[in-house]
Amino acid sequence: VHISADSWPMEPPWAGEPSKICPRTAEFSPRPPKSDRLLGGKIQTVWSDDQRFVDTYYRRSCRPGFSGIPVENGPLAQPDVRTVARTWFYRASHYVYSERYKRRTDPACRPWDIMNATVSTPTVTDILLRVDHDGVATLTLNLPKQYNVLSRAMLARLQEELDSIAGDRSVRVVVIAANGKAFCAGHNLKEMRAHPDKAFQKGLFDQCSTMMMSLVRLPQPVIARVQGIATAAGCQLVATCDLAVASSEARFAVSGTTVGLFCGTPSVALSRNIPRKQAMEMLITGEFINAQTALARGLVNRVAPPDQLDAVLQQLIDNIVNKSMAVLGAGKQLFYRQLEAGLSGAYEQASEFMACSMLTHDAGEGIDAFIAKRKPHWDDR
Repeated sequence: VHISADSWPMEPPWAGEPSKICPRTAEFSPRPPKSDRLLGGKIQTVWSDDQRFVDTYYRRSCRPGFSGIPVENGPLAQPDVRTVARTWFYRASHYVYSERYKRRTDPACRPWDIMNATVSTPTVTDILLRVDHDGVATLTLNLPKQYNVLSRAMLARLQEELDSIAGDRSVRVVVIAANGKAFCAGHNLKEMRAHPDKAFQKGLFDQCSTMMMSLVRLPQPVIARVQGIATAAGCQLVATCDLAVASSEARFAVSGTTVGLFCGTPSVALSRNIPRKQAMEMLITGEFINAQTALARGLVNRVAPPDQLDAVLQQLIDNIVNKSMAVLGAGKQLFYRQLEAGLSGAYEQASEFMACSMLTHDAGEGIDAFIAKRKPHWDDR
């Protein structure tokens, strides 16, 4: 392979990272000084620590032609091309292999491509992740450093995915999960303070209420997987989900009063999940309750140690996915609708529902399978 001086890069791919090449370079500044030197008869920019690097790691001495004497401070020297090429090869090879564990999947780390290496542009991390597997759609809040706050952007992404799932017959269960130590810390207070006008505030809470109602209206059962703290609107999110499985380390609060706010919108979901006086205590004091207390009050369905949380969640999912989705979807809508009716109206709605349900295909299949002592085959209709 013929290497000409004209093909050498002006700066190496690792420019500005000497401390990652060898410990010795830590004594130099993060970006070593450069000077103009004569290379191949042309003035080009080179690194002043080339000579030291080669001497230190490979016990090789560059020939006088690559002594690195700055043009402005000494005589012009004609370098030996093979020596310069060998020097750059050693530098490139050492950089590649010292970084092989950290960047082994980066094509720029291949020794044969190092001189033409390109750095891929990092992609913007999605604040909400969706994974579909075996009929389960898992939506994961992905703002761990911000405690997975329900910003306007997060609410928009949740609404987008929920609208998509509502018409997806392949999804039988939805799981709301989160990355990081917190499940959800509620709304983004900094975002709220940055817009001190009623129009923004009303729009934010309307957007949040619409998303919460979408969870209720979704035909699929929704399970909250709570691995950490859930406060304010985050606690509201847990209460709005149909079911909830919590880690034993999870904690819950509607702590708006600690910052001068009463958690009005979270109180709607909370008061429909736990007894009235216990809900009011949480809303007034803002105190946290642990997972066992949340279980006793009915805010969550199951509590498990952190290392068993996914196993308990999967057990609950397995008991749902083998049911008729038409039956579960219609039953879920009746459940929430009759809660808003009086006792007499609730019974009227339930009677009408049961009469219509007996005429469906899956009801007939289920009853026939029970009588015949066989497994039913659902058509979800």
